[in-house]
Amino acid sequence: MVVLEYLRSHRRIAVVTHELADVDAAASAAAVAILARSAGAQVDVLTPGGATRPARLILERFSVPFTEDPSVLLSADAVILVDAPSPARAGRRVEELISSRALPALIVDHHPATGGPAAGATALVDEGASSTSEVLAKDIMGSMGGAWDGASDAACALGLGILADTGRLRNAGCGTLEVYSALCRICGRPPGPVSSGARRDVSEVIAVLKGLRALRILEAGGWIIAASIVGGQQASVAAALVRVGADLGIALGRAEGGGSEGSMRASRALSSSGLRLGDLARELARELGGSGGGHAAAASFRVRAGPGAAMDAILRLLSASLNSTPREIVRACPGAARTRQWSSGASHSPIAAVHRRRSAASTCASRPGSSTWSSGRAAAARPASSGA
Repeated sequence: MVVLEYLRSHRRIAVVTHELADVDAAASAAAVAILARSAGAQVDVLTPGGATRPARLILERFSVPFTEDPSVLLSADAVILVDAPSPARAGRRVEELISSRALPALIVDHHPATGGPAAGATALVDEGASSTSEVLAKDIMGSMGGAWDGASDAACALGLGILADTGRLRNAGCGTLEVYSALCRICGRPPGPVSSGARRDVSEVIAVLKGLRALRILEAGGWIIAASIVGGQQASVAAALVRVGADLGIALGRAEGGGSEGSMRASRALSSSGLRLGDLARELARELGGSGGGHAAAASFRVRAGPGAAMDAILRLLSASLNSTPREIVRACPGAARTRQWSSGASHSPIAAVHRRRSAASTCASRPGSSTWSSGRAAAARPASSGA
């Protein structure tokens, strides 16, 4: 009821996600854009700092144009922030433009802003919802019921957002399942994976495999932490680390223009224990300068410090949150794979000789109990080649 009324009250709306939009943010933005067009309003979707690859696929799948340029706010007469508890989560420039132009703002999220919503903003927040997509779905169904004439794609998009934030419904409660079921009926089919039927992104697969190769495993308070400094696709790497069994997956790399960016994912058990990764990411950003946020089980950040220093800071904050100092128990050795002979003939080739020299020169002796990243291997991280 709130969202549709807001759409009908304004002629040109900017739908804004948090920095580096994830699937839930993109699905929410796509749904609002589809509904805005059906209501006769003009709409611009702004994804400050870009979007993860799955998020971009969502927007492209529903033919929703998007931009990283905050100047679209100059022609807007209102703003809807999705999956962002305040304009600050969309970046300093976005926050400044919304404030300087005194743009009315509607905030739609499933966790409240620290200190409450921005001055003058209307907040549609449901802390019990699994995702911002679920918050939107419940509000829109309250207005339109099960007949989303001309906007069924909005239901399909919101279903995808719920799938993403609930681990494909593995972590969904009864209320969420009811909402998802209603969206399926409106959509006309179960909203499937974003990449269903599409060829896998080879760069994403390689990034995950490299992340596993460069893995360091720590233990704190009985929880297993898997951490890796990678060249890109940090969100995919962090999610993969949890899927293979870690309680907490951390992946970060160098950000374009300096500093570092990364993602964290937590298992359901860890997030249910009281640890909130979104709070940890915000604290990290306050300490190192930058931006960060998210939910209990997923968070992202971009800070001014390099990857090694950022990882050290994360582990220090985790130590306080878990009341236990992370202790390294396994460190992967990048040179180990090069020492293996894959065929008898290869051992005498020039390439094999180079591999042997590199292997001999590499050092990967694990230091039991150590969790310092800002020296040694961490300093060798490559610049990011694709979004987290």
